[in-house]
Amino acid sequence: MEMEDNGWVKLYRQSIPNGWLTNQNFWAFWTYCLMKASHKKHKIFVGNKQVTLEPGQFVYGRKVAAKETGLSTQVVRTCLEHLVKLKNLTSKSTNKFTIVTVCNWETYQGGQEALPTNLLTNNQPTNNQQITTNKNVKNVKNKRTYMFVKPTIEELQQYADEIDFNLDVNYYFHYYEQNGWVLGNGKPMEIWKSSVQTWKARELRKKREVQEAMVEIPTITGTKEPWEDG
Repeated sequence: MEMEDNGWVKLYRQSIPNGWLTNQNFWAFWTYCLMKASHKKHKIFVGNKQVTLEPGQFVYGRKVAAKETGLSTQVVRTCLEHLVKLKNLTSKSTNKFTIVTVCNWETYQGGQEALPTNLLTNNQPTNNQQITTNKNVKNVKNKRTYMFVKPTIEELQQYADEIDFNLDVNYYFHYYEQNGWVLGNGKPMEIWKSSVQTWKARELRKKREVQEAMVEIPTITGTKEPWEDG
């Protein structure tokens, strides 16, 4: 099996308030999946069969994953099942191998070419020109009912503080800036505060789901030193 042995992946700070780090086994397996995933489309051989991997996919083996993470095969199996349940991963098996896909890979890990290397700061102009994308063109027919004024980084941070939401405002801004401030349903954004509230509700729901899932995943426990036996 081929593994991406160079490059890097993104880890989002939202993982902390969402409770992902409270179970070391769960976090270890999740980051393992991110590092195993392909960053570009390519072909590999699994045995005598050639397999095409899309960005975010990798060939998965439970025993190999256990060996590379230091987790037991049972813990690895449980982590995979829960990440599939949480819709962070999908898993498709054949009689020879399993392909695991990191969901929304392009949203959270892609776009390095399009994003600037330095994120927007509070000192940048508030009238940044929108980035034109294919999605903008496809949604020209979905016209806004009134003139939309996109928020500034400062406004996003201020509103996030008001509703007690630990929002990554730079990521939020870049995400919609690249997509022409179009919502996931293809409709143009009209009230950005409603969108922020939707993100908060989704994060809270995700946090509850993760906490429920982690109940069934054993945490790392201490091991006895040889001289402590007896």
